[in-house]
Amino acid sequence: MNGLGIKPPLPVPQLPELNLSHSLKQGHRKHRTNPPKLFFKHEISMNKSLGLRNESGAHAISFRENGNETSAALLSPKYKKDANLSYYEQRFDQITRIGEGSFGEVFKVRSKDDGKYYAIKKSKQYFRSEHYRAERLEEVRRYEQFSNHENCVTLHRAWEEDERLFMQMELCQGSLEDYARDFALKNERIPEDEVWSFLLDLLLAIKGLHDQNLIHLDIKLENILITEDKICKLADFGLVYDLTSKGHAVEGDSRYIAPEVLQGQFSKAADIFSLGACILELACNIELESNGPLWQQLREGQLPKEFVEELSPDLQALIKWMLEPNPSQRPNVNTLLSHPRIATIQKSRTRFWGINMYRKRIWRKLCNWTQFFISLFLTIITWFHLKPRLRRKRLGDTSVCSIDSIDNDDSSVQITPSHANQSIPKNTPSVRIVNSTPLNTSGLHFRNRLKRDGVNLSRTLLGFESSDDENDDVSFASDIQRLNDSNQGTPNTSQDNSSIICKKLFEQPGEFSDY
Repeated sequence: MNGLGIKPPLPVPQLPELNLSHSLKQGHRKHRTNPPKLFFKHEISMNKSLGLRNESGAHAISFRENGNETSAALLSPKYKKDANLSYYEQRFDQITRIGEGSFGEVFKVRSKDDGKYYAIKKSKQYFRSEHYRAERLEEVRRYEQFSNHENCVTLHRAWEEDERLFMQMELCQGSLEDYARDFALKNERIPEDEVWSFLLDLLLAIKGLHDQNLIHLDIKLENILITEDKICKLADFGLVYDLTSKGHAVEGDSRYIAPEVLQGQFSKAADIFSLGACILELACNIELESNGPLWQQLREGQLPKEFVEELSPDLQALIKWMLEPNPSQRPNVNTLLSHPRIATIQKSRTRFWGINMYRKRIWRKLCNWTQFFISLFLTIITWFHLKPRLRRKRLGDTSVCSIDSIDNDDSSVQITPSHANQSIPKNTPSVRIVNSTPLNTSGLHFRNRLKRDGVNLSRTLLGFESSDDENDDVSFASDIQRLNDSNQGTPNTSQDNSSIICKKLFEQPGEFSDY
């Protein structure tokens, strides 16, 4: 204090100049999770005291019109409720964790029923109250409502077990956040044509919600999934708000939130602002922050010139229009879809999809015909390959029994054993058992023919009549016996006869030359 009694002025603090340069996306991913929603103290209590579901086993959750289908019918038929393992452990093989949010975790799994891969979202926290459970089940209802939309993630099944919610959804390649960071690793930007295509996909998804007076309120790159065909799909319907109801709305991520939402004003324009922030982040490869100078500039309608100057004038103007601070001056979904660039992409995509579907249909038919001809060719090859085996099996199978032949002369029947002919005939004719196995009988045929021809020649030389009867050997023996009886008085006669027979046999070389 000076002599006049006046206090000297306080020194003015020297503030450093604000660094208004903005950061680009880094190769690593920053895990941001919103804090869980606050709840009242009276809601903090054990589930048993609240009378919540504490039943054992899994219970399917569905809001579709399934007729008379029960909860068990909506689950896998191979699920065993009495087993010690949960439904998740029984019917799925967990591969890895692919995501994490404020309320749940997402895992990549393989189904044991069909062998396909899915994404299962599992809630982190137990059901604290019936109100908290109702909020989680509301997300299932929204997923089922938009599962048939091409640009929304499909929900296949949902169930609750052990006071937690499980949702089985289609598995996509990843999120747009991961897709953008892959380009950041290569120090590149996403091509602008892809940005326009992604914008069209997201506009179609948002149109599906806005046409039913619903707003998403949590549109961000983490909640936008991309397929292998580079088609964007909107996910995470946990904060969807119905404009026709008087319920309580919850704001989403602060990085993408519209300025009027901070004042409690919820409208369809809030989704347009969030979508514009996503397109800016995607096209410029910029890192949005939850606060700071860039956050304030965007809500004042100012774009970072050092980044947007590389974009085309059409895309710059469109992003600035979507980030308009005044919600009444922002374009709606239909206005954006009528943009010349977006309308051209949609028209060309429709034409391309029609050609592609026609091509797939032709390819499917060609594949069916090719499969048919290959099956027919393999069947013919298999038949010709097995036919000799079947023939040899029929000839060599001793268990086959049939009446092979019936000799009309002596009424003899040739029978081989059979499983079919096990009955004993009453009038059994003369039977000749034949082994069906082929034998080498060439030597036996030669001996029989030699014997028969020798007998006939001997009978001719001895003056007996020739006979073709099968009992030639018996008749010849009787003739020889009579000849011996007639020559008992002359002992040398039999020897002379035998020598004459042998001499005549060996004097006929032409008779047996064929042997």
